[in-house]
Amino acid sequence: MMKRRETYTMNQGCKILLANLMGAGSLLIPALSPAQVTTTKEGFLFRKKFIEGDKWVYRVETKVTMGVGRRAPQGGSNSLSTLTVKGLQGKSAILELSDAPIKKNERPTNAFTLKVDELGRIEGSPVGGGVVGFALPEKPVKVGDKFNIRLESGAGNRDIIQHTVKFIGFTTLGKQKLARWDVITAGKGSSVLTGTGQVYLDIKDGSIYQSQMNLTAVVQQNGQPARVVMATTITLK
Repeated sequence: MMKRRETYTMNQGCKILLANLMGAGSLLIPALSPAQVTTTKEGFLFRKKFIEGDKWVYRVETKVTMGVGRRAPQGGSNSLSTLTVKGLQGKSAILELSDAPIKKNERPTNAFTLKVDELGRIEGSPVGGGVVGFALPEKPVKVGDKFNIRLESGAGNRDIIQHTVKFIGFTTLGKQKLARWDVITAGKGSSVLTGTGQVYLDIKDGSIYQSQMNLTAVVQQNGQPARVVMATTITLK
């Protein structure tokens, strides 16, 4: 086993986890594309593959419930996120990310750029996030292997969030050959966080094909503990 963040008052831990995540089918090994997955004696080595001009459009749905019961306040968002490869720098890529709301009366957000390496790590951060996907393991993995992604916030209450990612194996959805990863999340600090999810990556380039993440956080609301439930789904259009 390898070792290796709205209408509600949410603390930094919730925002970090929502930004970094977001989802067995057959475990038979499909014909692998050598550009993104390399078979070694130690297992399967995963890397991102970027081609200038490539574009992915995702539907991102987030539902938030605070409290319990039928009268618990609810909110969320529903948007389209477009990720475009604008250029290449060695094994890294310059990506442009833009969001557009589904509803016409909502304002679109401005586009911004990210530099992402072949592991999916965003420059300035050891992790990935959102539609970019999580940071891939540096070493080869076998079916059942796990690795940890740890996030720490040094400001105010020290938040520590850990994602444990397990490689489930290869599967096919429709005609798409995918790698499935299961995620278990735990956090402590200004809130207590728990979560589970699944991420399906396209094996030809390492991009997200589909992901689901369910997160429960116990936060302080007006001096009292409050339960916040977030469900995020990312689907390639």
